[in-house]
Amino acid sequence: MNKKRNPMDAKLKLTKGGQKSLSNCFTFERFSFSRHINIDLTAAEVGVLVVFGVKQKDDDEDQISTLTPESSFVFSHLSIPKIAGGNQNQSCLLIRINVQCLQRMLSTIKYSPLGNRQFYEALNSFAMPSCRETNILLSSLDLYSKLPTLESSEVLFESKLLELLWLLNLKAKTNFDRFVSPFLIPKRSFLDAVINKYYKENLSVEQLAGLAGFSVSTFKRKFDEAYKCSPKRWIQEKRLNEAKTLLEFSDRSISEIGYEVGFENISHFIQSFKTKFGITPKALKESFLQKRQSLDQYSIAS
Repeated sequence: MNKKRNPMDAKLKLTKGGQKSLSNCFTFERFSFSRHINIDLTAAEVGVLVVFGVKQKDDDEDQISTLTPESSFVFSHLSIPKIAGGNQNQSCLLIRINVQCLQRMLSTIKYSPLGNRQFYEALNSFAMPSCRETNILLSSLDLYSKLPTLESSEVLFESKLLELLWLLNLKAKTNFDRFVSPFLIPKRSFLDAVINKYYKENLSVEQLAGLAGFSVSTFKRKFDEAYKCSPKRWIQEKRLNEAKTLLEFSDRSISEIGYEVGFENISHFIQSFKTKFGITPKALKESFLQKRQSLDQYSIAS
């Protein structure tokens, strides 16, 4: 079994490049990579990853495709999909935007979603090859990221980000709607996003709180208010319910299903499953199998 990646370690993969902060709204990092990069973000921030001078193939689902040779960028929340580089170092600029700052900027440009916001299934990220307008804009962001951290550079930086938001609203309306809708609809979006993304990972409450952008005490309090139980209890219930579904509709083994939903100890998985459902995973799987066989025989007879 492969050792699971700890999302909190991803930031260590950023190579050689400085990090600058402009108040509490923006942080940007310049770095390069030659093989691949995978970046995680907290729920309290949105990432804009600008990749300069890259063109990728379309035949790998794990890579972002159809990027122009000049530059491209990714808007992302929680994590940025893996990007593979070429034979030489790819130059990157990672901009981390505080979510509250993003909400403020969206209100500044009087952003209004297309149609019914509730209709969209939210996107955690979307990639966009750079066009003529965005190429000029991204070059400006690259330039301003090299300026000293002064009040004037923050104003310039935010003005260019506002322009980028406006262009996205114009040129990628549907994807942009799907991406920003969770930030515009009042709900427990940060908690939902983090817990549903990482419930299969072996993470501590401290790590989950960090990914959600809260202190441990605040995370526990908000979680209890939203779900009426502890994070540990919620994760266990989520894993077991998913395992039950997989037992019914999947042909995978008991061990494979246990690992799939996040259990690292199969004996613990079996005991927890029996405690919750009053039956072992094996017995339930056999029961589902018998029902399917009976239905198949009935269909043939009919």
